[in-house]
Amino acid sequence: STNDTECRRCRVVIVKSAGLHAWARRLVHAGRLAAGTAPEYVQQRLLPPPPPAEEFQQQGDGPAVGGGEEGITRSRSSEESYLPPVIVAAVGVDEYRRAAPFAVRPGDAVLEVGCHLGKTTALLHDMATRPDGHDGGGGGGCLGIDIGPRIVNGARKRYPHVPFHVADAWRTGDLLRLRERFLPGPRRWGYDVVYVDVGGLSGSDGLLEAASLLTALGNALEPRCIVIK
Repeated sequence: STNDTECRRCRVVIVKSAGLHAWARRLVHAGRLAAGTAPEYVQQRLLPPPPPAEEFQQQGDGPAVGGGEEGITRSRSSEESYLPPVIVAAVGVDEYRRAAPFAVRPGDAVLEVGCHLGKTTALLHDMATRPDGHDGGGGGGCLGIDIGPRIVNGARKRYPHVPFHVADAWRTGDLLRLRERFLPGPRRWGYDVVYVDVGGLSGSDGLLEAASLLTALGNALEPRCIVIK
């Protein structure tokens, strides 16, 4: 009977997995960022860096560190690169783009996987290159990639000031080489923020594929934050 069928439906699946548990703890909905209700750990990771007075520490009588003539070095947590990224899940293109002010800082090296027409990539590029209020310029940028050459060529025509390239998101070694080519800067490794908009991950196995892709991008590129639509 219909009632018997409904009774036999699985109501919940319990999985014993430390990996999935840790992954889920870093996942936050984009709407919670805008509402200010994201977990404290997420807010701490996405807060902007302190002003230059706190960013730089004067070295004592010793030699200058980092080659600077004034004997200063940027005060930055040595563990930041090794922390797993915060994962922001967005529903729809509006939420996807509205997460940018919380994820992208001036000077960031940003990657968008699945750039399509290039509009979001251009938005992220402008945010990463905007003045930061301290030294007059952000110095960062956003690289948009897609597997379709025609799509990439169209994005280049629409936004000639933004870098676009044909690439496969699963080939993380290529993504690292592209950063060195298109977004050279003081960051020695990977990207600060990765945006992911891949329609092919919405199929029957999309959740598992998305988790695999985000894990691969997080481990290889070591971003502070990954935003996925």
